[in-house]
This record gives sequence, C-alpha cells and structure tokens, in this order.
Amino acid sequence: MILSELIKGYDVDVRQGKLNIDIKGVESDSRKIKDGYLFVAIKGFERDGHECVQDALKNGAVAVLSQKEVDLPASIPLLLSNDTRLLEGKLSARVYNMPSEHLKVIGVTGTNGKGTITFLLKHIFEETTGKKCSLIGTIENILIDEIYEAKNTTPSASTVQYLLKETISRGGKYMLMEASSHALSMGRLNGCRFDYAILTNITHDHLDYHKTMKDYIDAKKKLFKMLKPSGYAVINADLSVISEEFSSIIEQDRVITYGIRQGTVRAKGIEVSREGISFVLFVHDNPLGEINVPMVGNYNVYNVLAAICVGLKEGISFTRIKDALECFPGVDGRFEFIDTPMPFDVVVDFAHTPDALKKMIATARRLTQGRLIVVFGAGGESDKKKRPVMGNVVTSLADITVITNDNPKREVPLDIIRSIEEGAVGNNWLSIPDRRRAIEYALTIAKPKDMVIVAGKGHERTQIFNGYEVPFYDKDVILDILSQKKAKSS
Repeated sequence: MILSELIKGYDVDVRQGKLNIDIKGVESDSRKIKDGYLFVAIKGFERDGHECVQDALKNGAVAVLSQKEVDLPASIPLLLSNDTRLLEGKLSARVYNMPSEHLKVIGVTGTNGKGTITFLLKHIFEETTGKKCSLIGTIENILIDEIYEAKNTTPSASTVQYLLKETISRGGKYMLMEASSHALSMGRLNGCRFDYAILTNITHDHLDYHKTMKDYIDAKKKLFKMLKPSGYAVINADLSVISEEFSSIIEQDRVITYGIRQGTVRAKGIEVSREGISFVLFVHDNPLGEINVPMVGNYNVYNVLAAICVGLKEGISFTRIKDALECFPGVDGRFEFIDTPMPFDVVVDFAHTPDALKKMIATARRLTQGRLIVVFGAGGESDKKKRPVMGNVVTSLADITVITNDNPKREVPLDIIRSIEEGAVGNNWLSIPDRRRAIEYALTIAKPKDMVIVAGKGHERTQIFNGYEVPFYDKDVILDILSQKKAKSS
C-alpha cells in the first residue's frame, strides 16, 4: 500500500520524505522488520523503540512513524504522531486489507478461563466443521498448523494483524483470541473487529497496572465496543451487576447470557468427578440433553457454556457440539493429573489469582480423601496487593501449604514470599524459596490418598529471574524428582 494512502485520515505530521513509496508491512519490533516495512517507534515499559530506529533501517524499514524527532537519512520519510501505540494496530490492519473483516474473530476477556475457552472453541470448530483455526493466547500462538511460543497473552498490535492476515492466506476460518486487560488498554487489539466478545469473570488481578477495579473493568469493556454490527456479546450472567454493566454496552438482541444460576444458556444437574464434569444443557429453559466433558472442576462448567453459546450461534447442532466436547483433549497445565506410580495424586495447575486458587482447592477437596498439599508462589512485577490475599486463601483452605518462587522476574524473591506470608494463617505452612526443593518437600511428605498440587505456572516452561529465563517445567520437575526417589529406593 502506498504510504500516503496508509496514513490518510490519521493525525500524522509528515516531517520529511516522499509519501509515494510502497509499504509492505508495519512493525514495532525492529528485529522483525523486513524490506519495505514501516517501523513504528513506541516507548514501552522496558524498551524505547525510538532507540531502535537505526536497527530498523538496517533490517529494511523504508519509513518511520515516531513520537519525536529522530535522525534519519533525508530519503526516509519521518512521520510524527502523539500516540504511535494507538496507530500501530490501525495502520497494520489497513496495510493488510482489514483482515478481521474477512474472518470470524472471537475475543475472550476475563480474569480466568480465557485460554481454556479458546482451546474449547478451536476443538469444537475443527471437529464439527473441519475448518481450521488460529489462536492467540497465554499458552501458545497457533497459526493454523504452526505453533509459536507466546511471550505475552496478546502480542503486539502489528503481530496480531499479521496473524489475522496469514490465517486468511492459509485458508483459516476462525481466529480465537485471548483479550487481556493489558492488551485492550495498550491498544494491541486496535484495528480488530470481533464477531463475538466473551466475558468469563472478573476478580482481583492486575491492580498494579490498572490501579482500581473500575479501571480494570473499563479496560475489558473495550472489547465489547469493538464488535462488528452483526457481532454478539457472550456474558456470564452469574456475575450479576457486572453482567448487567457489560450487557448494557450493546443492543440486547445481540447479548447471549450463560450461567449456572441464571442465563439463557444454563447448566443444571452438575456432577464433578475425577473423570470430568457432566450436566444437562438448557437453552431458554428447554433441556437439550446431557453433556460429559473430560475436564475437572466446577469452574470449567462456565468455560464450556461460553464455548457452547458460540457454537450454537454459529449454527452447529447440539449433538455435534456434545460429541466434540466429549472427546476434548484438555489444556496443558489446567488441573492436569500427572501420571506417577505414587499412591497419592499429583496435579499441576495454572491458578495464580486468589479466586482461581480458591476454586482450584474447592475442586481438589471433592476429588481427594486425604490431605491437600499446595505448592504455590506469586509472580514478580505484578499486582502486589493480591499476594497476601493469595496467602490467606491457600493457608486457610489447604492442609499443608508450601510457599515458593513463581517467576520473581526483577523483584527480590524473598520480598515476594514475605508479602504472601503476611496473609498466611495458622501453622500449617512453610516457605521454601527454591521451587524445585519446595516441590520435592511436598512430594516427600505426601501420604497415600493425599493430593499434591503445584500451582501457578501450569504450562510455563521457564522461571524468570532478574530478566533471565531458566528452564523450569513443573511437570518435568515432578517426574524427575519421583524418578530419582524411585532409583534410590530400588
């Protein structure tokens, strides 16, 4: 696309260079720049893109959009904008021919459950329609058949638009996307329009960034303001006042509600076991039939209901959705039982908020006859206010709690642990900063019929210390510890 057409209608000040050049792509990461790209310089929290302009030029950038004057050869167009972050997604969408308009795009927001819902939908669509999907989320980014590591829940705006464009070019039908509050407030979804916006739940999280719950909620509302004219809001009705707040954003005939206590799509007669969850699905108070899903946890009923709402609206029959859900393979690190030879259960789970930990432990209580031993920590450079709350929740509900590290990042690990300890109650807990040693201790004290849960990291395969990533996958660590113990005892 010609540069003059690309920036048409936007408040951009042209400082130098001719605008009749062809722009092949837009990118804010200088390392990803290719020949013919426009480089967007953004001042981030850790890096300032304005310091990477020369690298972008070396990699093939033919124009620069910046928030301030930068030194460029006279032949390179320099464009200035007060908010380059805002424009990155919009320009990327335009240069790639507005890809979200040519796909079914589904965004999922909420504190917990986003990733699970996207994987449920991917499975339903591919099992029932045979049409391929892409997925953007916490666990991984999937571009049809290619899998990429996910550094953030939602990548940069230009990456999102590129993935949308590539999904179309590879014959994909759906894009399933976790829409985090950070991504929405930082404009990473600018340029997208959605066919469905799903709200899972809202609980305490990310107040280090958003400061107040109102700001946190307002960030999530942005997703619902990005719906296409024919798009639908899919909202958890059991959130009560919050449900009504989100429902009021768009016309009521474009709102679909789901829940256990209320909603147009409801689950009744819920049963939870080690094998999964089962319930009878009701739509407008009419029973459609029983569904058995091999996922553990009462909270997953909500995730399944959200996926069913979209599937039904897409015209997929209840019978086909039921068949797909009953062979769902699960999600890596979400209440995942680890296959071990031990006489006790070992589970890995991603729970890392007070509400998620509470629900995880409630589920575990229903599935174990023995003691519940929980190993957990709190991530660094994130909401500090939730740490003592997490400490209180786990020590109040578990039989034994082991507090440890969980991606301290650039914070002092012991400071995070001490913050968690502030909320701890009783005398059934201890702190072991080294995560491997903490897991080993929990496995050592476990008795027959107990359950050991290692929480917080789930699918993650590294620990982050002072900006460096160190290989660490809870599942592999557990199996390694147990294999060494078996070797010593034999």
